[in-house]
Amino acid sequence: SHMSEKNQKIGYLPDETPSTGKLILYALQQVIVMFPATITVALITGFQVSTTIFASGLATLCFILITKRQIPLYYGSSFAYLSAVSAMAFAEGTADQIAQWQATGILPPELISKAQFGIIMSGFVSIAAGLVVKKFGADFGFTIDGGKLGEIEYENFNACSAVLKIKGRSIHPGSAKNRMLNAIDLFTEFHNLLPISERPVATENYEGFYMVNDVNGGVDGLTARYIIRDHDREKFEEKKKYFASACEFLNKKYHREIFFYELKDSYYNMSEIIKDNYHLIENAKAAMEKAGIAPEIIPIRGGTDGARLSFMGLPCPNLSTGGFNFHGVAEYIPSFALEKMTEVILNIIELYL
Repeated sequence: SHMSEKNQKIGYLPDETPSTGKLILYALQQVIVMFPATITVALITGFQVSTTIFASGLATLCFILITKRQIPLYYGSSFAYLSAVSAMAFAEGTADQIAQWQATGILPPELISKAQFGIIMSGFVSIAAGLVVKKFGADFGFTIDGGKLGEIEYENFNACSAVLKIKGRSIHPGSAKNRMLNAIDLFTEFHNLLPISERPVATENYEGFYMVNDVNGGVDGLTARYIIRDHDREKFEEKKKYFASACEFLNKKYHREIFFYELKDSYYNMSEIIKDNYHLIENAKAAMEKAGIAPEIIPIRGGTDGARLSFMGLPCPNLSTGGFNFHGVAEYIPSFALEKMTEVILNIIELYL
């Protein structure tokens, strides 16, 4: 059967440049995603839209020149500042200024100046942190990208994307007997070969799964996209082999090459790296306990930036943010959680000094 299995390139490092075609596509993707977000943030915070667009364009040009056009990044507004700007406005603004903001949708210049000062200073902090890492390097790190306060995560899925293509044969249904190969029926047959107990709806904790994400096509041809996940590397490899064997079985059944597949590994379970750097977990637990937080080690039923960083040589477990309802309209992080996680970060720094 026609097949391929290879590692997928997930992204580009700062010293790598995509091909010209990909560069254009990535640039368009950035603009499509970031430009509406930039305007939306301005409208919500009450900043002048024209000024925001100008600053966004200027920042983008500076970034492109400084990085020598290696990464097609569009610098837009960040939703991360929404809570901070709103809190500052209500804390620092007078009743008349708040009333003006609510009536016109534009934040008074005095309050905009105060908000801009905080935003600019956060930029300087990021620059300083980058310069420190560039000069002294880093042996390990933490991502702060988890959920409930107290979560410590260092076991994520091994992940693979799979593309299944089925070649059917379309013919008039009136004369289809023993001649038609309906790709939709063939897909149903393939999908039913995958264990029903190994789908997301039937799994939890460390249990892996197959999941069909997208199906497109008709009688004469069909393409289905799957994701394959498992925390256990051996079970992960077995799942990929089973997916391939299902295709091969059906090709033999129909005595022809009509099932084609491609497997691409996306990322791996960083526990392989963290187990040799377990001081990160122990110190994260100690830092949380010192802050009055009950630590809880849980598996990630997904991936994390720290997984890729870990396999690049920077062990990087994930810690909680204290937030709720991520990737939904009701997403939020309580202020006390932000304060507690700041305390945790400072405690971790103290433990390694």
